[in-house]
Amino acid sequence: MSRPLLFLDVDGPLNPYAAKPEKRPEGYTTLRIPQEPSTAIVFGRPRSHRRPLRVWLNPDHGRALMALDYELCWATTWMSDANRWIGPELGLPELAFVDFGDDLLNERPDGVHWKSAPLLAYADGRPFAWVDDEQGDADHAYVAASHNAPALLHHVNPRIGLRNDDFTALAVFADSLAPSAILVGDLVGRSRFPVENTGESVLCLFIEPYGEDYWLNPGDAFIVGPIVEGIDVWFSTFVSRDCVTVWLYEDGDPSKVVLDYAVVDADGASLECGHQRPPRPPDPRAG
Repeated sequence: MSRPLLFLDVDGPLNPYAAKPEKRPEGYTTLRIPQEPSTAIVFGRPRSHRRPLRVWLNPDHGRALMALDYELCWATTWMSDANRWIGPELGLPELAFVDFGDDLLNERPDGVHWKSAPLLAYADGRPFAWVDDEQGDADHAYVAASHNAPALLHHVNPRIGLRNDDFTALAVFADSLAPSAILVGDLVGRSRFPVENTGESVLCLFIEPYGEDYWLNPGDAFIVGPIVEGIDVWFSTFVSRDCVTVWLYEDGDPSKVVLDYAVVDADGASLECGHQRPPRPPDPRAG
């Protein structure tokens, strides 16, 4: 089985452009990239000079990305230029890139990000993770309704860029796709979502919009699905460290959140909210 795709944005995840401009983030280097000359009117006279573009990059990110079990692919407005300027600074080989063509920066009236449709077309049914700083709820719903394979839309804060927790979330998602990671995936059908904890610590399954939590010990496998039979349910997921958050949408429509759902274990037993919830550590301020 081929590895999942990892669609990589540059500005935000790799280049924390929104960080304080007067202070370079720790561990980052500064790259000055010349921009194409353009004619502008300055003090009444034409001027063709443009200041170089400042980009902050962390060389450790290249090694961390290469260690992940993904096929890396640029998904950025830089397109092929990412291989010229960004990849070498991170120690990455030349990567494939998504050519956005006429979709580049072409905003959609439905609120779905202009990258979403081209990325799904490029993935062509393959599982993928998409690392970006601009996805929203409309993109989660669109991907759930239009892509019949696992997908992780992982948002990164452009003020801080990729952190260790982000790489952990990406690794967890990739591990979840391994054949041994899902015991019940072939049995549940499209309107059932299996989750298995293949790690060594407890995993929280968090169901929105009520914020109900179910906890999986190592080796546990749960299934999430609607109580009402015969409806077509799509699942939007967010994977972070030690937690999987799930939304259920009828027909992939974000306005039709499925509120009546059940969580069952591998034996089919229905579970209650708080199942196997770890005890809270004592508050040191108490007493």
